[in-house]
Amino acid sequence: MIQRHAFNIRVRATLAALLAPALIVVALACGGSGDAAVESTAASGSPTVQPATTVPDIPGISPGIASPETSLVAPSDPVAPPETSTEPDGDGVPPEAGPDGTPGTTPGTTTNDTPEITVLPARGTAYLALTGPVGALDPSNVTGGSLPDALVRVLFAGLFRLTVNGIEPDLVDSWTASPDGLVHTFVLKEGLVWTDGVPLTARDAEFGILRSLSPAPADDPARVSPDAGLLASIIRGGADYLEGAGDITSVGVRATDDVTLVIETTAPAAFLPSVLARPAAFPQPRHVMTSDPAPANGAEPVTSGPFRVISRVAGGNLVLARNPNYDGPGITRLDGIAFVSAQLDASADMVNAGIVNAIAGLAPPRSVSDKSLAPNTAIEVVPGNAAYSLRFDVSRPPFNNILVRRAFGAAIDRAALIAEAVTGPARAATTLTPPEVPGAVASGSGIGVEYDLERARDLLAEAGFADFQTLGKVAVLYAPGEPDRALAESVSRSWQEAFGLTVSIETYGGAGDVRTRQASPAVWIERHEGPYMDADGWLRTMYRSDSALNIGGYAEPAFDAAVDQGATFTDPIDRARAYRQAETILVAIDVAVIPLYIEDAYRWSQDGLVELLAPDGSVLIEAWDVP
Repeated sequence: MIQRHAFNIRVRATLAALLAPALIVVALACGGSGDAAVESTAASGSPTVQPATTVPDIPGISPGIASPETSLVAPSDPVAPPETSTEPDGDGVPPEAGPDGTPGTTPGTTTNDTPEITVLPARGTAYLALTGPVGALDPSNVTGGSLPDALVRVLFAGLFRLTVNGIEPDLVDSWTASPDGLVHTFVLKEGLVWTDGVPLTARDAEFGILRSLSPAPADDPARVSPDAGLLASIIRGGADYLEGAGDITSVGVRATDDVTLVIETTAPAAFLPSVLARPAAFPQPRHVMTSDPAPANGAEPVTSGPFRVISRVAGGNLVLARNPNYDGPGITRLDGIAFVSAQLDASADMVNAGIVNAIAGLAPPRSVSDKSLAPNTAIEVVPGNAAYSLRFDVSRPPFNNILVRRAFGAAIDRAALIAEAVTGPARAATTLTPPEVPGAVASGSGIGVEYDLERARDLLAEAGFADFQTLGKVAVLYAPGEPDRALAESVSRSWQEAFGLTVSIETYGGAGDVRTRQASPAVWIERHEGPYMDADGWLRTMYRSDSALNIGGYAEPAFDAAVDQGATFTDPIDRARAYRQAETILVAIDVAVIPLYIEDAYRWSQDGLVELLAPDGSVLIEAWDVP
């Protein structure tokens, strides 16, 4: 068990070497509220800090958590100390100059020379190595699956929330849909407030969605929310507004009073709660933010979720404390979360040493994961929700022939491909949607094309290609970088060995590149992570005949009808049945795509930290527990 209350001299010296910045001695009350230093009265009657239980501190964080029995070895690449900067800290708030004209720091941050120490309770605090940049804690400006996305979910409440049980109402008290499934009415809870005490109303919910839908300004066409396209594809009038062709008043989002929000969709959307659980759809504090989608809300943002920011060191450490006003399903067992800025390679040593409980942000590569672990640390493989697949352009010969597509699918040995080309944890998959996602087909369903080399050759002959060479040249396209290149090489070898073909590999630059290539039949490696936790995000959004993301020319009315039913049904059993039918058509009957594997992840943790996950494998920091 990790001890948080005292360090011996050896531990203190090594922690100083690891964390580099100046250290402040603070002692914590083990049995009190944890929000003040332990004091005693000397003979003079003046309070003094007890030196017997001194704890070295990280700038912005107190205390550290190494065990007094642990002998630490400083990593070769120590934690980089945060630096004072005159540049904005990714949150759109530039540092202010001091009264003498010298550079200042972003409001709410500190410098190395004068670290601000925030005292957290010794019990119930999770310490996490921060291996990636935090950036702006702005719901409109985070990318799904990123560290800022996870932090925004910790700091902000949504109308709905991703929890260990799936999607649950958060700020919403009740909701209804019209008989045609196009008008959705949400009634918020009474008495909601932001962390600065200002009431949180349905008008903040309207503001948050519209801000994320804001079109890019003329002088910066790239400045739009990462989720703007998703929201625009669902909400009535959203696409026109995003493209600058419509007025904001024509968008189907409006607060009719302080507790009622009405959203109109372009088609039935039973999956809408999953979309509203995305940060871009969260209510945002309109009294401190503008409609401009540029990162905003300051270094110490006004928030509404399970935690609030109480300290942020410029470019480095971040400290959160429980928000006493939050009572939604994301309610936490923790009193605080301290993120310690660390280099990636050093983070593994910090876990082993007991300096942090776990690693947040970027997962360590296999070279780090294979390190010898201390007895109280563990690496676990946790479910992921990114699907790798081979996708065909079904409009070009020979891949406009279903038998040819099925033959090429049967020539893929997924277990061998994973062993050869994938460096992280992965699960072979014959269906597209990760099984943890609502509406997905269960593992081992028997749907899809299995590896069968003899059958693959028979299928090609049945398709009229008894002489395999008459297929001509085949190229596997891949996005530059790994693991896509390794996957393309493995697939190329498999098809060359199976059919004796010349199969090249080529990089491609996206959807437009795939559409314009005419030199060879197009098949490409694709990684897809659903935009929201629902099978709709893997199926309808990618393969419906009119989807902007359907770049392979696939059009099948029966598939469209199945995904449309899934979007209409509200009963989970009916929805699962509709999506099973859609998966069967897509990957088993039409073979428009060949699922390869689901990308899982490593999770580092220390004894005493209980980490909980959402059904899709998302790590829910607010649901962790430190006894």
